[in-house]
Amino acid sequence: MPGYMRCMRAAVYCWPPYGGFHNNCFVPDGAIVLVLRAVRVYTSVVLRDPCLAVRICGSFVLDVVMESIRTLPWVQNSSVRGCRVLLRVDFNVPVEHGQVRDRTRIERVAPTVDYLVKAGAKVIMVSHFGRPSCVDADFSLEPLVGTISEVLGVPVTFVGDCFGERVCTVVNALPWGSVVLLENLRFHAGEEKNDPAFAKQLASMADLYVNDAFSCSHRMHASIDAITKFLPAAAGLNLQDELHYLGNIVSEHPVAAVIGGAKTSSKIPMLRNLAQKVDFLVLGGGLSNSFLRASGHKIGSSVYEPCDDAVHAVLESARKSNCGVIVPRDHVVARNLDCSAQTKQNKDVGEEDCIFDIGTQTSAEVAEVLGKCKTVFWNGPMGVFERAAFATGTSDLIRNLVCLKKEKGVSTIVGGGDSIFAIKASGYSAEDFSYISTGGGALLQFLSVA
Repeated sequence: MPGYMRCMRAAVYCWPPYGGFHNNCFVPDGAIVLVLRAVRVYTSVVLRDPCLAVRICGSFVLDVVMESIRTLPWVQNSSVRGCRVLLRVDFNVPVEHGQVRDRTRIERVAPTVDYLVKAGAKVIMVSHFGRPSCVDADFSLEPLVGTISEVLGVPVTFVGDCFGERVCTVVNALPWGSVVLLENLRFHAGEEKNDPAFAKQLASMADLYVNDAFSCSHRMHASIDAITKFLPAAAGLNLQDELHYLGNIVSEHPVAAVIGGAKTSSKIPMLRNLAQKVDFLVLGGGLSNSFLRASGHKIGSSVYEPCDDAVHAVLESARKSNCGVIVPRDHVVARNLDCSAQTKQNKDVGEEDCIFDIGTQTSAEVAEVLGKCKTVFWNGPMGVFERAAFATGTSDLIRNLVCLKKEKGVSTIVGGGDSIFAIKASGYSAEDFSYISTGGGALLQFLSVA
Protein backbone atom coordinates (compact mmCIF):
# COMPACT_ATOMS: atom_id res chain seq x y z
CA MET A 1 0.00 0.00 0.00
CA PRO A 2 2.05 2.98 -1.23
CA GLY A 3 1.94 6.47 0.26
CA TYR A 4 0.63 6.67 3.78
CA MET A 5 -1.88 5.05 6.03
CA ARG A 6 -3.90 6.67 8.78
CA CYS A 7 -5.59 4.70 11.55
CA MET A 8 -7.74 6.00 14.39
CA ARG A 9 -7.30 3.87 17.54
CA ALA A 10 -5.45 4.02 20.84
CA ALA A 11 -1.81 2.91 21.00
CA VAL A 12 1.23 1.75 19.05
CA TYR A 13 2.98 -1.58 19.52
CA CYS A 14 5.90 -3.16 17.70
CA TRP A 15 7.31 -6.67 17.46
CA PRO A 16 10.21 -7.30 17.82
CA PRO A 17 10.34 -4.76 20.64
CA TYR A 18 11.85 -1.50 19.47
CA GLY A 19 11.87 1.03 22.29
CA GLY A 20 9.32 3.84 22.30
CA PHE A 21 7.84 5.43 19.24
CA HIS A 22 8.38 9.12 18.71
CA ASN A 23 8.27 11.70 15.95
CA ASN A 24 10.40 10.77 12.92
CA CYS A 25 11.53 7.50 14.50
CA PHE A 26 12.76 4.65 12.34
CA VAL A 27 11.71 1.03 12.65
CA PRO A 28 13.97 -1.77 11.36
CA ASP A 29 13.19 -3.89 8.31
CA GLY A 30 10.74 -6.71 8.92
CA ALA A 31 9.22 -5.22 12.06
CA ILE A 32 5.52 -5.78 12.62
CA VAL A 33 3.78 -2.67 13.83
CA LEU A 34 0.30 -2.67 15.29
CA VAL A 35 -1.12 0.82 14.77
CA LEU A 36 -3.87 1.61 17.24
CA ARG A 37 -3.87 5.41 17.46
CA ALA A 38 -4.00 8.44 15.17
CA VAL A 39 -0.68 8.31 13.38
CA ARG A 40 0.54 8.46 9.82
CA VAL A 41 2.80 5.71 8.53
CA TYR A 42 4.94 6.52 5.52
CA THR A 43 6.59 3.72 3.61
CA SER A 44 7.37 2.60 0.10
CA VAL A 45 5.60 -0.71 0.63
CA VAL A 46 3.05 -1.40 3.36
CA LEU A 47 1.03 -4.60 3.58
CA ARG A 48 -1.93 -4.34 5.93
CA ASP A 49 -4.03 -7.21 7.22
CA PRO A 50 -7.61 -6.88 8.53
CA CYS A 51 -6.54 -6.69 12.18
CA LEU A 52 -4.27 -3.68 11.50
CA ALA A 53 -1.00 -5.60 11.82
CA VAL A 54 1.38 -3.85 9.45
CA ARG A 55 4.47 -5.62 8.11
CA ILE A 56 7.15 -3.19 7.07
CA CYS A 57 9.11 -4.09 3.92
CA GLY A 58 11.80 -1.44 4.35
CA SER A 59 12.51 1.31 6.87
CA PHE A 60 9.85 3.93 7.31
CA VAL A 61 9.09 7.06 9.24
CA LEU A 62 6.29 7.04 11.76
CA ASP A 63 5.25 10.65 11.99
CA VAL A 64 2.91 11.68 14.79
CA VAL A 65 0.30 14.16 13.64
CA MET A 66 1.00 17.64 15.02
CA GLU A 67 -2.54 18.17 16.18
CA SER A 68 -1.52 19.56 19.57
CA ILE A 69 -0.33 22.92 18.24
CA ARG A 70 -3.68 23.52 16.52
CA THR A 71 -5.50 23.42 19.84
CA LEU A 72 -3.18 25.64 21.90
CA PRO A 73 -4.96 28.64 23.45
CA TRP A 74 -3.76 32.04 22.28
CA VAL A 75 -1.28 33.84 24.49
CA GLN A 76 -3.61 36.87 24.47
CA ASN A 77 -6.07 34.76 26.47
CA SER A 78 -3.53 34.02 29.19
CA SER A 79 -2.77 36.26 32.14
CA VAL A 80 0.92 37.07 31.69
CA ARG A 81 1.49 40.08 33.96
CA GLY A 82 3.90 39.03 36.68
CA CYS A 83 4.56 35.73 34.90
CA ARG A 84 7.86 34.18 33.92
CA VAL A 85 7.21 33.11 30.34
CA LEU A 86 9.33 30.41 28.71
CA LEU A 87 9.14 31.41 25.04
CA ARG A 88 10.20 28.76 22.49
CA VAL A 89 11.58 30.55 19.43
CA ASP A 90 13.54 29.41 16.39
CA PHE A 91 16.81 31.32 16.12
CA ASN A 92 18.40 28.62 13.97
CA VAL A 93 19.28 31.26 11.39
CA PRO A 94 21.91 31.16 8.62
CA VAL A 95 25.19 32.81 9.68
CA GLU A 96 28.11 33.64 7.40
CA HIS A 97 31.36 35.16 8.68
CA GLY A 98 29.70 35.99 11.98
CA GLN A 99 26.79 37.84 10.37
CA VAL A 100 23.16 36.73 10.31
CA ARG A 101 22.29 36.29 6.63
CA ASP A 102 18.52 36.07 7.08
CA ARG A 103 16.70 37.73 9.99
CA THR A 104 13.22 36.49 9.08
CA ARG A 105 12.80 34.06 11.97
CA ILE A 106 13.98 36.65 14.47
CA GLU A 107 11.65 39.28 13.04
CA ARG A 108 8.68 36.93 13.28
CA VAL A 109 8.87 36.61 17.08
CA ALA A 110 9.16 40.37 17.64
CA PRO A 111 5.38 40.91 18.03
CA THR A 112 5.13 38.19 20.69
CA VAL A 113 8.13 39.52 22.62
CA ASP A 114 6.73 43.06 22.39
CA TYR A 115 3.34 41.88 23.66
CA LEU A 116 4.82 40.02 26.61
CA VAL A 117 7.20 42.84 27.57
CA LYS A 118 4.45 45.45 27.50
CA ALA A 119 2.19 43.15 29.50
CA GLY A 120 4.77 43.01 32.29
CA ALA A 121 6.11 39.48 31.91
CA LYS A 122 9.66 38.21 32.14
CA VAL A 123 10.50 36.66 28.78
CA ILE A 124 12.84 33.66 28.84
CA MET A 125 13.66 32.76 25.22
CA VAL A 126 14.92 29.27 24.37
CA SER A 127 16.08 27.99 20.98
CA HIS A 128 18.33 25.50 19.25
CA PHE A 129 21.09 26.48 16.82
CA GLY A 130 22.64 24.03 14.39
CA ARG A 131 23.27 20.37 15.19
CA PRO A 132 25.89 20.20 17.93
CA SER A 133 26.57 16.79 19.46
CA CYS A 134 27.69 18.36 22.74
CA VAL A 135 28.64 21.75 24.16
CA ASP A 136 30.42 23.50 21.30
CA ALA A 137 31.34 27.19 21.20
CA ASP A 138 30.78 27.21 17.42
CA PHE A 139 27.09 26.63 18.07
CA SER A 140 26.61 29.08 20.92
CA LEU A 141 23.75 31.56 20.64
CA GLU A 142 25.78 34.26 22.36
CA PRO A 143 27.20 35.79 19.13
CA LEU A 144 23.64 36.34 17.91
CA VAL A 145 22.54 38.40 20.91
CA GLY A 146 23.42 41.77 19.35
CA THR A 147 21.39 41.07 16.21
CA ILE A 148 18.51 39.61 18.20
CA SER A 149 18.39 42.65 20.48
CA GLU A 150 18.50 44.99 17.48
CA VAL A 151 15.69 43.20 15.66
CA LEU A 152 13.47 42.84 18.75
CA GLY A 153 14.09 46.43 19.82
CA VAL A 154 14.78 45.51 23.46
CA PRO A 155 17.88 44.72 25.53
CA VAL A 156 18.52 40.98 25.66
CA THR A 157 20.43 39.38 28.54
CA PHE A 158 22.30 36.19 27.66
CA VAL A 159 22.86 33.31 30.07
CA GLY A 160 25.29 30.55 29.13
CA ASP A 161 23.09 27.59 30.05
CA CYS A 162 19.48 26.40 29.85
CA PHE A 163 18.76 25.69 33.50
CA GLY A 164 20.31 25.57 36.92
CA GLU A 165 21.04 27.92 39.80
CA ARG A 166 22.91 30.45 37.65
CA VAL A 167 20.00 30.78 35.24
CA CYS A 168 17.45 31.12 38.02
CA THR A 169 19.56 33.77 39.73
CA VAL A 170 19.75 35.90 36.59
CA VAL A 171 16.05 35.50 35.78
CA ASN A 172 14.92 36.33 39.30
CA ALA A 173 17.15 39.41 39.49
CA LEU A 174 15.81 41.00 36.30
CA PRO A 175 12.86 43.41 36.49
CA TRP A 176 9.49 42.60 34.94
CA GLY A 177 9.42 43.39 31.25
CA SER A 178 12.96 42.04 30.73
CA VAL A 179 14.08 39.59 28.04
CA VAL A 180 16.56 36.74 28.57
CA LEU A 181 18.07 34.37 26.00
CA LEU A 182 19.33 31.03 27.25
CA GLU A 183 22.07 28.93 25.65
CA ASN A 184 21.54 26.44 22.81
CA LEU A 185 19.04 23.77 23.86
CA ARG A 186 20.88 21.11 21.89
CA PHE A 187 23.92 21.38 24.14
CA HIS A 188 21.87 18.98 26.26
CA ALA A 189 21.03 15.52 24.90
CA GLY A 190 17.68 15.63 26.68
CA GLU A 191 16.32 18.17 24.19
CA GLU A 192 16.27 15.93 21.12
CA LYS A 193 15.39 12.87 23.20
CA ASN A 194 12.23 14.61 24.43
CA ASP A 195 13.45 13.81 27.93
CA PRO A 196 10.82 14.66 30.59
CA ALA A 197 13.55 15.30 33.17
CA PHE A 198 15.15 17.93 30.94
CA ALA A 199 11.76 19.46 30.19
CA LYS A 200 11.01 19.62 33.91
CA GLN A 201 14.26 21.52 34.52
CA LEU A 202 13.32 24.03 31.81
CA ALA A 203 9.86 24.40 33.28
CA SER A 204 11.13 24.97 36.82
CA MET A 205 12.08 28.58 36.06
CA ALA A 206 8.78 29.61 34.44
CA ASP A 207 5.05 29.94 35.03
CA LEU A 208 3.83 29.73 31.42
CA TYR A 209 5.11 28.15 28.21
CA VAL A 210 4.53 29.90 24.87
CA ASN A 211 5.33 28.21 21.56
CA ASP A 212 6.21 30.71 18.84
CA ALA A 213 8.39 28.35 16.80
CA PHE A 214 6.15 26.89 14.13
CA SER A 215 9.19 25.80 12.13
CA CYS A 216 10.15 23.42 14.98
CA SER A 217 6.69 22.25 15.97
CA HIS A 218 6.82 19.01 13.99
CA ARG A 219 9.61 17.76 16.26
CA MET A 220 8.96 15.74 19.40
CA HIS A 221 11.67 17.53 21.36
CA ALA A 222 11.62 18.45 25.03
CA SER A 223 11.12 22.19 24.44
CA ILE A 224 8.21 21.49 22.07
CA ASP A 225 6.44 18.44 23.45
CA ALA A 226 7.51 17.27 26.93
CA ILE A 227 7.53 20.83 28.29
CA THR A 228 3.74 21.01 27.91
CA LYS A 229 3.40 18.30 30.57
CA PHE A 230 4.86 20.64 33.19
CA LEU A 231 3.56 24.11 32.29
CA PRO A 232 0.33 25.58 30.95
CA ALA A 233 0.93 26.24 27.25
CA ALA A 234 -0.15 28.88 24.75
CA ALA A 235 0.47 29.84 21.14
CA GLY A 236 2.50 32.95 20.33
CA LEU A 237 1.47 35.48 17.69
CA ASN A 238 3.77 34.06 15.00
CA LEU A 239 2.44 30.54 15.54
CA GLN A 240 -1.10 31.89 15.33
CA ASP A 241 -0.33 33.56 11.99
CA GLU A 242 1.20 30.38 10.59
CA LEU A 243 -1.82 28.31 11.59
CA HIS A 244 -4.21 30.91 10.18
CA TYR A 245 -2.60 31.37 6.77
CA LEU A 246 -1.63 27.75 6.17
CA GLY A 247 -4.94 26.52 7.52
CA ASN A 248 -6.86 28.75 5.12
CA ILE A 249 -4.93 28.06 1.91
CA VAL A 250 -7.97 26.35 0.38
CA SER A 251 -10.60 28.71 1.76
CA GLU A 252 -10.97 30.84 -1.37
CA HIS A 253 -11.13 29.08 -4.74
CA PRO A 254 -9.84 28.68 -7.38
CA VAL A 255 -6.63 27.60 -5.61
CA ALA A 256 -3.32 26.58 -7.16
CA ALA A 257 -0.45 24.85 -5.36
CA VAL A 258 2.90 25.34 -7.11
CA ILE A 259 5.32 22.73 -5.80
CA GLY A 260 8.95 22.45 -6.86
CA GLY A 261 12.32 21.74 -5.32
CA ALA A 262 14.58 18.74 -5.61
CA LYS A 263 12.95 16.24 -3.25
CA THR A 264 9.91 14.18 -4.12
CA SER A 265 9.41 11.57 -1.40
CA SER A 266 9.24 14.07 1.47
CA LYS A 267 6.50 16.01 -0.35
CA ILE A 268 4.34 13.09 -1.47
CA PRO A 269 1.98 13.17 1.56
CA MET A 270 1.50 16.94 1.11
CA LEU A 271 0.92 16.53 -2.64
CA ARG A 272 -1.60 13.77 -2.12
CA ASN A 273 -3.49 15.85 0.42
CA LEU A 274 -3.41 19.04 -1.66
CA ALA A 275 -4.51 17.17 -4.79
CA GLN A 276 -7.80 16.49 -3.04
CA LYS A 277 -8.36 20.14 -2.11
CA VAL A 278 -6.88 22.53 -4.68
CA ASP A 279 -8.03 23.24 -8.23
CA PHE A 280 -4.57 23.13 -9.84
CA LEU A 281 -1.38 21.32 -8.90
CA VAL A 282 1.61 22.86 -10.69
CA LEU A 283 4.84 20.85 -10.54
CA GLY A 284 8.39 21.94 -11.28
CA GLY A 285 11.98 21.47 -10.20
CA GLY A 286 13.54 18.08 -9.66
CA LEU A 287 10.26 16.91 -8.17
CA SER A 288 8.55 17.14 -11.55
CA ASN A 289 11.18 14.80 -13.05
CA SER A 290 9.84 11.98 -10.91
CA PHE A 291 6.31 12.67 -12.18
CA LEU A 292 7.42 12.93 -15.81
CA ARG A 293 9.35 9.67 -15.62
CA ALA A 294 6.48 7.84 -13.92
CA SER A 295 4.18 9.09 -16.68
CA GLY A 296 6.41 7.74 -19.43
CA HIS A 297 8.24 10.92 -20.47
CA LYS A 298 11.96 11.07 -21.17
CA ILE A 299 14.08 12.89 -18.57
CA GLY A 300 17.55 11.89 -19.79
CA SER A 301 20.14 11.92 -17.03
CA SER A 302 18.11 14.20 -14.79
CA VAL A 303 17.84 13.72 -11.04
CA TYR A 304 14.67 11.92 -9.93
CA GLU A 305 13.37 9.65 -7.20
CA PRO A 306 12.08 6.17 -8.13
CA CYS A 307 8.68 6.43 -6.46
CA ASP A 308 6.29 5.59 -9.30
CA ASP A 309 3.60 4.09 -7.06
CA ALA A 310 3.50 7.18 -4.87
CA VAL A 311 3.41 9.45 -7.93
CA HIS A 312 0.49 7.50 -9.42
CA ALA A 313 -1.32 7.74 -6.07
CA VAL A 314 -1.03 11.54 -6.20
CA LEU A 315 -2.24 11.63 -9.80
CA GLU A 316 -5.15 9.36 -8.95
CA SER A 317 -6.14 11.60 -6.03
CA ALA A 318 -6.03 14.57 -8.37
CA ARG A 319 -8.14 12.76 -10.99
CA LYS A 320 -10.81 11.81 -8.45
CA SER A 321 -10.93 15.38 -7.14
CA ASN A 322 -10.98 17.01 -10.59
CA CYS A 323 -7.70 18.76 -9.82
CA GLY A 324 -5.72 19.82 -12.87
CA VAL A 325 -2.08 18.70 -12.78
CA ILE A 326 0.42 20.79 -14.75
CA VAL A 327 3.84 19.27 -15.42
CA PRO A 328 6.56 20.88 -17.56
CA ARG A 329 6.13 20.53 -21.31
CA ASP A 330 9.54 22.05 -22.12
CA HIS A 331 12.80 22.35 -20.21
CA VAL A 332 16.12 24.13 -20.04
CA VAL A 333 18.65 21.32 -20.30
CA ALA A 334 22.43 20.88 -20.34
CA ARG A 335 24.97 18.07 -19.93
CA ASN A 336 25.87 19.56 -16.53
CA LEU A 337 25.59 22.86 -14.69
CA ASP A 338 28.70 24.25 -16.37
CA CYS A 339 27.72 23.41 -19.95
CA SER A 340 25.77 25.64 -22.33
CA ALA A 341 22.00 25.38 -21.95
CA GLN A 342 19.24 24.92 -24.50
CA THR A 343 15.48 24.53 -24.38
CA LYS A 344 13.88 21.25 -25.41
CA GLN A 345 10.38 19.78 -25.55
CA ASN A 346 9.65 16.66 -23.51
CA LYS A 347 9.96 14.40 -26.53
CA ASP A 348 13.35 15.85 -27.49
CA VAL A 349 15.17 15.34 -24.18
CA GLY A 350 18.28 13.26 -24.90
CA GLU A 351 19.85 10.52 -22.81
CA GLU A 352 22.69 12.76 -21.67
CA ASP A 353 20.51 15.82 -21.03
CA CYS A 354 19.90 17.01 -17.47
CA ILE A 355 16.80 19.09 -16.78
CA PHE A 356 17.73 22.18 -14.74
CA ASP A 357 14.74 24.50 -15.24
CA ILE A 358 11.29 24.74 -16.77
CA GLY A 359 11.05 26.21 -20.27
CA THR A 360 9.31 29.34 -21.54
CA GLN A 361 6.22 27.47 -22.75
CA THR A 362 5.75 25.90 -19.34
CA SER A 363 6.22 29.29 -17.65
CA ALA A 364 3.55 30.76 -19.92
CA GLU A 365 1.14 27.92 -19.13
CA VAL A 366 1.78 28.35 -15.40
CA ALA A 367 1.10 32.09 -15.67
CA GLU A 368 -2.17 31.40 -17.49
CA VAL A 369 -3.31 28.94 -14.82
CA LEU A 370 -2.36 31.19 -11.90
CA GLY A 371 -4.21 34.07 -13.55
CA LYS A 372 -7.44 32.14 -12.99
CA CYS A 373 -6.86 31.75 -9.25
CA LYS A 374 -7.75 33.68 -6.12
CA THR A 375 -5.20 31.84 -3.97
CA VAL A 376 -1.73 30.56 -4.84
CA PHE A 377 0.54 28.56 -2.55
CA TRP A 378 4.16 28.15 -3.63
CA ASN A 379 6.78 25.81 -2.18
CA GLY A 380 10.07 25.03 -3.91
CA PRO A 381 11.93 26.57 -6.88
CA MET A 382 11.25 25.62 -10.50
CA GLY A 383 14.91 24.99 -11.27
CA VAL A 384 18.50 25.47 -10.17
CA PHE A 385 17.90 29.17 -9.59
CA GLU A 386 21.34 29.67 -8.02
CA ARG A 387 22.76 29.53 -11.57
CA ALA A 388 21.74 32.38 -13.87
CA ALA A 389 21.25 30.05 -16.85
CA PHE A 390 18.62 28.07 -14.96
CA ALA A 391 16.95 30.81 -12.87
CA THR A 392 14.39 32.10 -15.38
CA GLY A 393 11.58 29.70 -14.46
CA THR A 394 11.76 30.62 -10.78
CA SER A 395 12.23 34.36 -11.34
CA ASP A 396 9.29 34.43 -13.80
CA LEU A 397 7.11 32.68 -11.22
CA ILE A 398 8.11 35.16 -8.52
CA ARG A 399 7.36 38.18 -10.72
CA ASN A 400 4.03 36.64 -11.66
CA LEU A 401 3.06 36.10 -8.02
CA VAL A 402 4.04 39.67 -7.10
CA CYS A 403 1.92 41.06 -9.96
CA LEU A 404 -1.06 38.86 -9.10
CA LYS A 405 -1.11 40.13 -5.53
CA LYS A 406 -0.57 43.76 -6.49
CA GLU A 407 -2.89 43.98 -9.48
CA LYS A 408 -5.59 41.40 -8.76
CA GLY A 409 -5.47 41.00 -4.98
CA VAL A 410 -4.64 37.30 -5.24
CA SER A 411 -3.65 35.72 -1.94
CA THR A 412 -0.04 34.54 -2.36
CA ILE A 413 1.39 32.26 0.32
CA VAL A 414 4.98 31.06 0.18
CA GLY A 415 6.84 28.45 2.22
CA GLY A 416 10.27 26.83 2.22
CA GLY A 417 13.80 28.12 2.72
CA ASP A 418 14.80 27.88 -0.96
CA SER A 419 11.71 29.79 -2.03
CA ILE A 420 12.45 32.56 0.47
CA PHE A 421 16.07 32.74 -0.66
CA ALA A 422 14.95 32.92 -4.30
CA ILE A 423 12.59 35.79 -3.48
CA LYS A 424 15.37 37.80 -1.90
CA ALA A 425 17.75 36.95 -4.76
CA SER A 426 15.14 38.35 -7.16
CA GLY A 427 15.03 41.65 -5.29
CA TYR A 428 11.65 41.18 -3.61
CA SER A 429 10.69 41.01 0.07
CA ALA A 430 8.01 39.56 2.34
CA GLU A 431 5.88 42.67 1.78
CA ASP A 432 5.40 41.65 -1.86
CA PHE A 433 3.48 38.52 -0.82
CA SER A 434 0.42 37.88 1.34
CA TYR A 435 2.34 35.62 3.70
CA ILE A 436 5.69 33.83 3.88
CA SER A 437 5.86 30.84 6.20
CA THR A 438 8.98 30.14 8.26
CA GLY A 439 8.26 26.43 8.20
CA GLY A 440 10.22 23.79 6.32
CA GLY A 441 9.53 20.29 7.58
CA ALA A 442 6.76 21.66 9.79
CA LEU A 443 5.04 23.18 6.77
CA LEU A 444 5.21 19.90 4.84
CA GLN A 445 3.80 17.98 7.77
CA PHE A 446 1.06 20.52 8.48
CA LEU A 447 -0.12 20.52 4.87
CA SER A 448 -0.03 16.72 4.76
CA VAL A 449 -3.04 16.60 7.07
CA ALA A 450 -4.55 20.11 7.13
